[in-house]
Parts: sequence; C-alpha cells; structure tokens
Amino acid sequence: MASRFVVKGVNDEQSFCCCCGKSGLKRVVWIEDTETGAIGHYGTTCAESPAKAFGVTVEIRSAVRKFQSDAKKAAKAAENAAAVARCQEKLDRSRAAYEEARSTYTGEMVIEFHGREQQPPRPAKQLEWIRHLMAVERKHGLRS
Repeated sequence: MASRFVVKGVNDEQSFCCCCGKSGLKRVVWIEDTETGAIGHYGTTCAESPAKAFGVTVEIRSAVRKFQSDAKKAAKAAENAAAVARCQEKLDRSRAAYEEARSTYTGEMVIEFHGREQQPPRPAKQLEWIRHLMAVERKHGLRS
C-alpha cells in the first residue's frame, strides 16, 4: 500500500511552519497529502512528530540530510570560485609587472628614484623573477 503522505523536498523558501505557526525556521519540509492533493510546509520537528501521523520520518530525515549536503557543496563551490578569482587577479598583476619590467629593461639603463640615480636590479634577480612567473603560468595551465 502506498503511503498517504509524500515528502516533496526540503528548502528555505518559507520560514514558518503552517502547522504550529513557528517562524524564523532555517528550512521547512514540504509534504503532499496524496488523497487531497494538498501540499503543506512544516518545520522538521512538526513533520517528524508521531502525533501528526505522516509516517514518513525516514524520508524526511533523508531529505534534510540531502538539503544540508547540497548547502555545504554550494558554499564550498562559492568559496573555491572566490579563491580562484583572487589567484587569477594576483597572476594578472604579476604578469603585468613582468611585462613592464621586461619591456623597460636594458643592461645599461639608469633609473631615477627619489631624485637619486641608481642601477636597475641585477639581471640575475630578473631572471629568477621570470623563471618564477613561468613556473606559475605552467602550474595554472597558462603556458605549455
């Protein structure tokens, strides 16, 4: 025999229980009465209560676990996307600095810094910087 009540899902579209009226809920369980076709949203406590006689406690707990798992995955994906954006921004700044240094450097160039003349960085330091940038580009798949 099929159950009279069917768990339709769990989400945060409503923040109150239509059974007890409690508000400020983080999530609600949507349950359909197959005899009347009515769909109601209940807090997890009301939905699992034996007094309500829904008889779908296992399905409710499963749906709540799935909702929590999906919420964690979405939060992790957003966190990863933000981290990738920060790394891309740093890489773009480094690449711009590299291109600027590469285009302006000549071995005999003397630059003026706060009114004093001084030599640019030694070529060995620039070579280390270039190698570092190339390694970063290879790591992120920007250079083969």
